[in-house]
Amino acid sequence: MFRMLIPALAIGSVLVGCGSAGTPNAPEGDDLLGQGRGIYVSSCRGCHGDAGGGNRGPNITGERLSEEYPDIADQIEVVTSGRKGMPSFGDLLDPSEIEAVVRYTREVL
Repeated sequence: MFRMLIPALAIGSVLVGCGSAGTPNAPEGDDLLGQGRGIYVSSCRGCHGDAGGGNRGPNITGERLSEEYPDIADQIEVVTSGRKGMPSFGDLLDPSEIEAVVRYTREVL
């Protein structure tokens, strides 16, 4: 049984690590940004890329977001209601989750 446990633990460690490869980490101790990172990984990176550099969706890194949406409420509205090719997340995420992922994109990516 012990022989089977070691490979299972090794495989599990690799799988956990692969789920977030390339995605920037939130600063230690900021739970809201950590939550935002998790939401980004599960809901946003498929379109915006691992680190926000774009894929099917636009690049959302650097100052682009703060220039286009100087007021965080405007970006929250886009995530909540959708725009052009971006789907609405208002029915999928609660307001605190939307705020968390928006803060993550503004402060970490």
